Amino acid sequence: MNQTPLPYVDEHGFFRRTNILARVKDAKIYPTLPTELRDFIFRFQTACVVECCGLDAFEFTSSNQADERWAPNLLVEILLEEEITKMDKFPGDILTVHELNQLIYKQDAIFLFLFLKENLRKRREAK
Repeated sequence: MNQTPLPYVDEHGFFRRTNILARVKDAKIYPTLPTELRDFIFRFQTACVVECCGLDAFEFTSSNQADERWAPNLLVEILLEEEITKMDKFPGDILTVHELNQLIYKQDAIFLFLFLKENLRKRREAK
């Protein structure tokens, strides 16, 4: 069976990541995300809420060019780049990100932030 390697964003916009089961005790608490970045991410919250479902509460679909959630925002692009750099240097390989109510492998989180940044860049350049 040929499986897509994790992490990735599926055709419906849901972020698929590596499950963390046995290594919860190894998680490091990641610093608070900047307000502007958190607000951008929360634009993609679905009917479920982050307090219940963590990252599964978000749908990062990028197929609709008219979707205002993806409105170009240079500040958010810069903040994403800064968080990617900061996260890459952060100790440990499992993080708990309070705003996302989620334990996540650091590399999966970096992938998600790169995905968001790249989609914002594409929207900005398309305008």
